[in-house]
Amino acid sequence: MSSAPVSMEDQQKLLEEALNVVKVQAFQMKKCLANNKLMDGLKHCSTMLAELHMAIFDALRHLTTYLIDAHISGKHHLADLYELVQYAGNIIPRLYLMITVGSAYMSQRDAPVREIMKDIMEMSRGVQHPTRGLFLRHYLSGMTRDSLPLGSDNGY
Repeated sequence: MSSAPVSMEDQQKLLEEALNVVKVQAFQMKKCLANNKLMDGLKHCSTMLAELHMAIFDALRHLTTYLIDAHISGKHHLADLYELVQYAGNIIPRLYLMITVGSAYMSQRDAPVREIMKDIMEMSRGVQHPTRGLFLRHYLSGMTRDSLPLGSDNGY
């Protein structure tokens, strides 16, 4: 189920729209909270988070497709890229990149799935912030579910 490629202009427009929704919803949330309307504030917060969350995941999905295509064409090897992203400066972006590149790598034949998964899981345990950790582990489970073995392999 492949979708048509989205042009850079369309991607920029989608990003601007998502950021505008975030800005408007954040403003409305703050306004509601200032007026002691907690439930309305939470509703605006939920809308803001959903928009941002989806915009980020859509962009990362695009990166995953590019990485797999680049690996297959011989432009980049996913093992090298997986090592490279581990040098990203901040832990949260580093982990999202590791999951994105690692899941693309795990989808390839003869990939060391167990080692990649163990590495990413150990790194993700280091995230101390509960909400960031929750989103990160949600992304990890969604990105790796098709690469994990089925059945009752005693070695897993």
